[in-house]
Amino acid sequence: MATLILDIALLVLCFLVCAIDIFKREIYNLYTVLLFLVALIYNIHSPLDIMFSLSVCIVISILLFIFSIWSGGDSKLLIALTPFFAPEQLLDFYVATLFSGGVLSLIYIVKYRVILNKSIESGLPYGVAIIFGAHLSLYFSQGLTIYS
Repeated sequence: MATLILDIALLVLCFLVCAIDIFKREIYNLYTVLLFLVALIYNIHSPLDIMFSLSVCIVISILLFIFSIWSGGDSKLLIALTPFFAPEQLLDFYVATLFSGGVLSLIYIVKYRVILNKSIESGLPYGVAIIFGAHLSLYFSQGLTIYS
């Protein structure tokens, strides 16, 4: 029963993050903190694995933020989802996120350049790609009960 509640909370939070990121291009801190807490409560991996994964992810997120590759909200979202992944799964998570970002980019290029015939000025809602990348990686690793 507790797992079902966590699954529902995870899916609702992910939906809210995606919807707000698409329409407002913001990722609220409240949702990232709640996602982080859900990830910690799941407690899939050992605390040492979680700490190592968080350390790697924090370094990568800070570098991506410093070099203006993405915003602070995207960095916080990536860090919030990291406890779901053991160190050996991080590469899968990052590759799935990059793949999702590529698909998202293609969708936005087709939408704005081909269909609407105007330029993309507001950037991509990369939080959507991070969420989809996390779920894609968790699905293929069957890391959560909703994917087992």
